[in-house]
Amino acid sequence: MKRLLLLVVLLSPLALALGQQWHIVYAFHGRSNTSMHWLALKRLVVYCMSKKPTTEDKFIVTFEVVNVGSKPVGILNFYLVVEPPSGGALNFAKREYIGFELDPGETFVFTTPAFTLSDITSRVEPGVWRFKAAYSTAGYSGAPRQWPEAEVEVSRPAGSALDVSIPQGGVHLLSAVVAGIPVQVEVEIANTGEEPVEAAEVRCWVNDTLIGSVNVTELRPGDIGRVRLQWRPGAPGSYLLKVKVDPRDLIRELDEGNNEFMQIVRARAPDLVVSDIRLPASMIAGKPAEVSVIVANQGDYRSPATRLIVKYLGGEEEFSIKELEPGESTSVSLKVSFSTPGVYAVRAEVNPSRSFIEWRLDNNKLEKRVTVTAEVKERTELMPDLRLKPGGVKLLTLEPRAGMLVELAAQVENIGDAESKSFLVALIVSGEKADAEVVAFLPVDSERTVKLSWRPLSPGEYTLEVIVDYRDEVLEKDEGNNKVTLKVKVEPKPQAEPTGVEEPTQPEPTPTSEPTKPSRIKPMAAALAVVAAAAAVVAAVAVSRRPKRKVRKRKSKYRLG
Repeated sequence: MKRLLLLVVLLSPLALALGQQWHIVYAFHGRSNTSMHWLALKRLVVYCMSKKPTTEDKFIVTFEVVNVGSKPVGILNFYLVVEPPSGGALNFAKREYIGFELDPGETFVFTTPAFTLSDITSRVEPGVWRFKAAYSTAGYSGAPRQWPEAEVEVSRPAGSALDVSIPQGGVHLLSAVVAGIPVQVEVEIANTGEEPVEAAEVRCWVNDTLIGSVNVTELRPGDIGRVRLQWRPGAPGSYLLKVKVDPRDLIRELDEGNNEFMQIVRARAPDLVVSDIRLPASMIAGKPAEVSVIVANQGDYRSPATRLIVKYLGGEEEFSIKELEPGESTSVSLKVSFSTPGVYAVRAEVNPSRSFIEWRLDNNKLEKRVTVTAEVKERTELMPDLRLKPGGVKLLTLEPRAGMLVELAAQVENIGDAESKSFLVALIVSGEKADAEVVAFLPVDSERTVKLSWRPLSPGEYTLEVIVDYRDEVLEKDEGNNKVTLKVKVEPKPQAEPTGVEEPTQPEPTPTSEPTKPSRIKPMAAALAVVAAAAAVVAAVAVSRRPKRKVRKRKSKYRLG
C-alpha cells in the first residue's frame, strides 16, 4: 500500500505537467551522497510552463529523499531553498513542524504548489536561479552540500522593455519637517527602460498610512519626471516615509526591485518651558517686589512669537515673548505686591492659547510661592547718637562739704547723623535721682553744657552717675555711651570761729539712739540767722563801750514873743 501511494505521488507532478503543458527544465535521478543523517536525494525535478523559463512563468519543484541508514531520522519538515542570481537564500513551501520519523529504507516525496518567482521575492531578475532540496531536524536545518542543486536559466519575457524607477536620492523634502506645518515631498521618477512610459502612478505612505497618490506621464527612455505630494506631520517625532512607483504592478518592467524608496524622517518642534520664577526670599505686605520669569526653548526648532501670562492674587499681566532659537532663553520682570501677610502663589504660563505644536505641553506652566510678612519698623539709617563728651563731666565745687550745694557741669554732644528731639539729663547719687535738666533738642555735631547740683547732708564717699536720655526717649545708634560715673568725697561741715562774745546758750538736744532727722529749714538759712544774731550781739557790745558824748543845747536865734 505504501509503495502504491509513493508511485502516485511520484507520477502526479508528471501527470500534471503532461495535462497542462508543463516542461521539465531540470531533472536529477539516481542517488546522491548522504547527509549527516544518512539521508540521500534520489530525485530532483523542476517543471516550468515554458521550455525557456522567463521571470513571469510558473514553476513546480519536486524531490524525493530516502533514509539509507540503519536508524530512524526525526524530521521536523522538508522545504525548498531558492537562490536568486544576485545571491541570498530564500525558503519556500516550508511545512512547519511535520514531526515524523523516516525509517531506514523509507522515502519521502516533497512537491511545491505552482509558483512564480515574484511569489518568492519582489526582486525578480533574469539570470541563473538555483533550487535546493532542504530539511530540518531538532538540531539541523538546511540544504546538504552533498546533494545536487537545480540551476535554471531565467530570462525576461519577450516584448518587456519598460522600466520605471526611483533613483537614489530621488525623494526630497522641500522644507524643514516641523510638526503641524505642511511640507512638500518631491519625488523623481526615471525611465530606465527601452520604451516610453505613458503613465505611472506614484504613492506615498507615512507609517503605512497613505497620504497621497499622483501620476507621472510621458516619460521617454532616459527622462526624469517630478511629482509632488503634501504631508503635514501631526506631532513631533520619527516617521517612516515610503514612496513607490507603479504600486499596483500595472507595468511589466525589466526590474521590479527599483520602484520603492523608504526613509526615516524626523519632525521637529519647539518646546517652550517656564524654567524659573525668581522671587525674593520673603516680602513685606504692601511693598512691591521685583519678580523675574525665565522662558526657554528646549526643543529642536525655532519657536514662533507668543504670549506669557503671569498671575498672582490681585493681579494679572501679559507679556510678548519673541522668537526663540533652540537653546535660547529670555526673561521678563514685573512688580508684585500683596496687601496682607500670608503665603501667596505666583503662576506663569507661556503659549497659553496653544497656537503652535510643541514637544511637550506639561512644562508650559510653573508656580512658585512666597511668604509675605507684616511690615517691621526698622531703625532708619539716619539716627542721633547722644553721649557725654569724654572728660566733659566736671565738678564745679572744688571742696565739697556736708551741707554745701555741690555743682557739676556735663557736656552733652550729638555724634549721630540726625537731630535729636528733647531728652532728660539726670544726676543719680547713690542710686537716687538728685537733679535733672531737659534739653529741648540737639543738632548733629553740636554740644550742650548742662549744670546739675546736689547737697550732701553728711560727709563720706558718694557715687555720682550722670545719665543722658535718662528716660530712654530717643532712638539712638549707640545706647551704651550715655552714662558717666564719678566718685566724690565730701568733707565734714566747717567749725565756726570764736568771736569773743558769749553767744546765748542753746539747750542741748536730748541724745537718742537714732540719728536726728534734718530740720525742714534749710541749713543755709539757719547758718545765716546764726551769723546775723552774732553780728547784732557784737554791735550792741561795741555801742555800750563807746564813751558818751555831751550834747550841747543850741539856742535858737528865734525868740518867741
